[in-house]
Amino acid sequence: MDLFVIGITLILTGSLAALVVPADWKSRLSTLLSAAGCLVVMVGAWLAIWSGGTETRVLAAGPLFGDVPLVLDPLSAFFALAIALTCLLGGIYGTGYLRAGSDAASVRPERLGGHFFCLGLLTASMLLVTVVQHALAFLIVWEIMSLASFFLVVTEHWKDEVVDAGLNYLVSMHVGVVCLITGFLFVGGRGAGMDFRHFAAVFQDLKFPAPGIFLLFFAGFGIKAGFVPLQTWLPRAHPAAPSHVSGIMSGIMIKTGIYGILRVVSWLGKPPVELALAVLAIAAASAVLGVVYDIAQHDLKRLLAYHSVENIGIIGLGIGMGMLGLAYSAPMIAFLGFAGAVLHVLNHSIFKALLFYAAGAVYRRLHTRDLERMGGIARRMPVTAGLFIVGSAAICGLPPFNGFVSEFLVYAAAFSGLVGQRVALVLVSALVMAVLALVGVLALICFAKVCGVAFLGIPRQPPPPDMRDPGWSMRGPMLLLGALALLIGVLPQAAVTLVLPAARLLAGATALPARLPVLELLQRISLIAAGLVVLTAGLMALRRLLLGGRPVETFRTWDCGYGAGTPRMQYTASSFAAPVLALTNPVLALETKLEQPTGFFPDSASFETHPGNIFEAWLIQPLVNRLNRFLTRFTWIQSGSTQRYIFYGLVFLAVTLIWMAVV
Repeated sequence: MDLFVIGITLILTGSLAALVVPADWKSRLSTLLSAAGCLVVMVGAWLAIWSGGTETRVLAAGPLFGDVPLVLDPLSAFFALAIALTCLLGGIYGTGYLRAGSDAASVRPERLGGHFFCLGLLTASMLLVTVVQHALAFLIVWEIMSLASFFLVVTEHWKDEVVDAGLNYLVSMHVGVVCLITGFLFVGGRGAGMDFRHFAAVFQDLKFPAPGIFLLFFAGFGIKAGFVPLQTWLPRAHPAAPSHVSGIMSGIMIKTGIYGILRVVSWLGKPPVELALAVLAIAAASAVLGVVYDIAQHDLKRLLAYHSVENIGIIGLGIGMGMLGLAYSAPMIAFLGFAGAVLHVLNHSIFKALLFYAAGAVYRRLHTRDLERMGGIARRMPVTAGLFIVGSAAICGLPPFNGFVSEFLVYAAAFSGLVGQRVALVLVSALVMAVLALVGVLALICFAKVCGVAFLGIPRQPPPPDMRDPGWSMRGPMLLLGALALLIGVLPQAAVTLVLPAARLLAGATALPARLPVLELLQRISLIAAGLVVLTAGLMALRRLLLGGRPVETFRTWDCGYGAGTPRMQYTASSFAAPVLALTNPVLALETKLEQPTGFFPDSASFETHPGNIFEAWLIQPLVNRLNRFLTRFTWIQSGSTQRYIFYGLVFLAVTLIWMAVV
């Protein structure tokens, strides 16, 4: 715990330094101190995971808060490790991304102080969320996290769409906070007070409506995580933010919602089967609908944002299988489900940050996120393209990359349910496996589209003269993330060892067998896939060696004998995905714009498709419209008269005094 406190102190010092040091030193000093703090936190979290114990420090916070316990248990330590790693690399990447001359953010040096102040504040608040176990202090830290991320989202505040996205995000976060406050009041009102350590006893009281309160907490934390139908803020906010902020928010900030859900699960004890099924249903809808919306996107960063919804769904499937294992007293199912969910938190933070950073490098050169205006990027930015392909393989769950490892554990949990004796468990497990398979196939289609349209083919617009891979401040974090994605995929047992303490805490499985056959199978699959990768790399190196010094003639892609091909004749992102979009149109609510050619020699013709959002159209917007109609009934209160406003205050004061006298 001492290392954890020292690390957060360094991060906050770097955050404050960004406000007071000269403009030329703001990003460097803040990033240096924050990076040092993140490294210290990572060491402390690693030691806590290795020991498997729980460290507690009680903070005397005065009469308002009382004693605030800071608890670093295996679950907190794992999330702290993932947060520190993501923010460490994101901060370094951000210094290069925001450098003068980058059109990606256009932040003047004198304004960098506020940006890096909020970035450090976001990092520190996320870390504190994992250890604070006092309801009021937790809500305050949670609110600081939301406000800091809001100011980071609206970095480009001169753009109307960015401000709209930021306000949408802020309102959504406060809806979630209302759910959390209500849940904490219910639990605290049963005698638990503010201390999380007393909440488990309340949840396991037979007279307490635990399922209903769990769903209330699930809604509050689920808005932050991005579960369907609570995800409408996510595809707006992540594209609006600078790419390093997008990587941090999508990679790890939304996982604080997962942490909150897992913390509440740890209070439940043995959950009802119906509650586990409800979590599985929400998670399955998130995974499937998230990837379906992905395929329809043209905006590269919006596409990656929707993939966060999909992967949150995969994490939710692991949580649901873990809860189902607890409900049916099947410790192996519970352990594998929770282990897959927790490990996917780390894996997703790695490959999603990598993808956002690669997308940011592309945006910095092309100044567009539109896939329909890209093409041929791999020839001029080979390192960025290669790393994007690595991230794509990882997010699709392909071996030997890290996404395969955590998804394999969720598969294994479902497969363990197939061999059970209960018919309901067998049916649910089969459906979970089917959902995972469907999501994997659709994700593969989506990233085949992205890699083919954006990085291969012919450029759809003249490339800028500075079209090249970014400098080392941006390239270094991407290379490290790509290496981690491969390392975890090749050494899955080491990664699973990292999540063992947290999975045991959640599953209550203290007596697991020393050898888990599923892990041995996972290791063999990963090594075979890694061998194929090494063999392919060796053959490519041999080819390059044999061709060394010889002239190699290159020619455009074979065009079937037609010599007048143009970039416009290539597959577009929409046309590539058209077969899938035709099947999913009722869900996507596609909007089409068609300009018909007219006359014998038409000047122009065009056809565009844009995916709608059924959740906003059918759920969010009707609620907003009703609220607006209700509030317009009270517009007469805002008369503009100072005397009337003073009268309102006097009436309120009189009513308050009467109420106090009566009560």
